Amino acid sequence: MNFSEYKEAIFKARPIPFKATSAILERQTVALEMAVARLNLLISEATNSLGQVSIVLYRAKRDNILALLETLAQNLSGDIHQSVLSVTEQTTNLISEVTTELVEDEDQGDIRFSFVTIPEGVLKDYAKRTDIEGLKFSPNIWAKRQMRNIEKQVMSAIMRGQSATSLAKDLVQYLKGGSVGMGHSIRYKTMRLARTEINTAFHETRRLGAISSPVVAGMKWRLSNRHPIWDVCNLLAQQDLYRMGKGVYPAEQLPPKPHPNCICYTMDQLREPKEWQTPQPVSTIKESPSNFKVADAKGTDRYIKKQYRIFTALLDRVVVDAKLETDVDPQ
Repeated sequence: MNFSEYKEAIFKARPIPFKATSAILERQTVALEMAVARLNLLISEATNSLGQVSIVLYRAKRDNILALLETLAQNLSGDIHQSVLSVTEQTTNLISEVTTELVEDEDQGDIRFSFVTIPEGVLKDYAKRTDIEGLKFSPNIWAKRQMRNIEKQVMSAIMRGQSATSLAKDLVQYLKGGSVGMGHSIRYKTMRLARTEINTAFHETRRLGAISSPVVAGMKWRLSNRHPIWDVCNLLAQQDLYRMGKGVYPAEQLPPKPHPNCICYTMDQLREPKEWQTPQPVSTIKESPSNFKVADAKGTDRYIKKQYRIFTALLDRVVVDAKLETDVDPQ
């Protein structure tokens, strides 16, 4: 295996998180369909002779609706955890395989390296992160937050005399997708969390793999071709803080995923074979983060400044050998 074949193999690992996310979508779609059927039944059982939801009957069914949401949350939590583990193991195995092949083909087979601790490290990182909906902290908390949205809609429907049939349609939309004035649907929240966690796990697996690898010099931040708008990722891809090339970071200082739904990726920058027997050099920052022309960015002045603050905060978290300024607004 030569350098080009190694990079091609690493690039082909990108579908691993996408396939895992698609599999979750299929499973959770089935779960939501079942939940919709159950919710429709509960609403019908809380309907009075006028075709409206009765507050007395609704209160009798409230615990059943909450239990339904708790079951959804528990299943989703377990599904994401298993997917994170699977993605981590698949990616680690691929990194180990291609690194071993490259080292052996370059007649450096006596080099010792190991990636066995990567899954444990990724799962520790996964466990310490939280999400805005609270699912990772507690499925019950997540369910109660969704329940509050549903209850507001139910009480509003009762006060307005909305028919139970119309209310049921609104609640179905809240579960499956579609705007009914209740914020993002449960389906959207489910996929945002799954996509974010799985891609973050893939990103962290790649980072830990690069740290343990004798062949990797740095990691280049690459924008996804489905990158919709200018944001902090554009800034990360433009920097040459370590004079390793635009968007290239030592693995130890690779910034974490900066926002939900981020599907940007990294590519390995390789060391010369003669360097593989020596430890990685200590990484020191050599440049401050560059400013950028506001005219080159897309969005309001407030949005652009917010993205810049996120960018400098990310760098401040990962750069341990130099303090970056975090209060500079772009000019």
